[in-house]
Parts: sequence; structure tokens; C-alpha cells
Amino acid sequence: MKKLAVFLAALVFFTVSGKAFSITDPFYMPERKQLVGDLSAAFTNNDLHLYKSFGIMGYLQAGVTDRLSFGLSFGWAKIFHYSTGFQDPSVTLKYRFFDGLSQSFYLDLDAFLSPEIFDSPWNNEEGAAKGSTDFGASFKIGSTEMLNNFTLYSGVGMGHYGHTDFRKSGTAWKFFAGAKYYANNKNSVELAFNLTSYNGFNQDHVGAGFDVNYAYEFEPHRAAFIPYFGAERHNKNLASYVHWGAKVRYLF
Repeated sequence: MKKLAVFLAALVFFTVSGKAFSITDPFYMPERKQLVGDLSAAFTNNDLHLYKSFGIMGYLQAGVTDRLSFGLSFGWAKIFHYSTGFQDPSVTLKYRFFDGLSQSFYLDLDAFLSPEIFDSPWNNEEGAAKGSTDFGASFKIGSTEMLNNFTLYSGVGMGHYGHTDFRKSGTAWKFFAGAKYYANNKNSVELAFNLTSYNGFNQDHVGAGFDVNYAYEFEPHRAAFIPYFGAERHNKNLASYVHWGAKVRYLF
């Protein structure tokens, strides 16, 4: 009887720990006066922006209220066999319409603006920036309560990418869905799929892809290490791309 009681207590603890809100959760956002930072290193062969390149990116997000946060990203990249340089910064905004901690689901608005600042090879310059002013927004809806130890979500978004000397401007419409599974309070895995319609640019096309990551919270609810991998395949014989890397997240 004692062993059974211990087993049931451990099971309850596992379930509670798995469902505890994580700093790596798709619906995580800092509370008022909190600051969370990401430092990532990644490789990509995304021809839309950086060719084959290696980059280091930093991101800081500050909680203004419990439902509103602002962020700033900045970075540096090396385009292989070409040049190196700073990445154009991005300003982000997140607003939460529904909070799953007090309601049955989450509904978030995410938006970004990235002005053209640094030199870009897309504009016959040195450097490694994207060469255009870009902006976009997305809505994401989901829940941490629908399935035990899972966060489930889906959404729709758009991004407008300005013209460069070598590329026309265009708009990308994305539909996505994903799930994050918590094995315990330190280990979790997330998988997401997306379908994107690229309108404009030098040729209209469609892309289908996925992103997967593993998160290890070496200090639960405070610090995490997250390796990730993603790929997208395009129609009309346009090159596919992959991106992979790792980031460290810390809540100040």
C-alpha cells in the first residue's frame, strides 16, 4: 500500500511538472518588469535573405504589462565565400488577448518591423544584411490544457519584404500548427508544420516546411538550452532551404 501511494504521488508530481508553464513554451511571454534574452548561433542556406551563411543573433524581450511585451533583435552574419556584417535589427510586439492561465486558451498577436540599415549584398554592397525594410504580424491560438503534458497551437501570419536591387518586393502568407510535449520539468520537444504562399518577389511560389526543437531547462523556469532544425521545400523548381542551430534563453 505504501509503494502504491508513493507511485501515485510521483505520477501526480510528473503530471504537474510537465504542465508547469515553461520559458520555452510557444505561449511564453515575460511578465510585467521581466526581461528575457536569447543568444543563438545558426546556419542557413535561405536564398531569400542570406544565401549560405552563419549568424549570431541576440534577442531581448521586456514585459510592459502581463499582456504586452516589446522586443529587440540584433545580430551579425558571415555569408560564406562573400562577406560579413551586421544584421538589420527588428522591433517586435506581442499582445495577449486571452490568457490560458485564467481562461481556457491563449490568443496572441505578434508583430515585427525590421528597417533597412546596414549594407547588403542584395544591393551591390558589402556586408551581410537583408537589404530591405520588412514587417509582418501573426495570430496564434492554442491551449496547454487540451492534452496532458502538451501545448497545442495553430495560427496564421503575413510578412511583407521590401524590394532590393536583385529582388522584387513580396508578401508571404503562412499557416502553421504545432505541438510541444513535456517529458518532465526540464525536458521537452516541439514540432511545427507550416504552409506558406509567397506572392510577388521574382516569382510566385509555395513552400511547405517544418521546425523541430529540443529544450533542456538546466535551471527550470529560468534558463534553457535549445537546439533546433528546420527545412522548407518549394515548388516551381525553386531551391529548398534548411536552417539549424542552438540558442540559450535566460530570464532576468
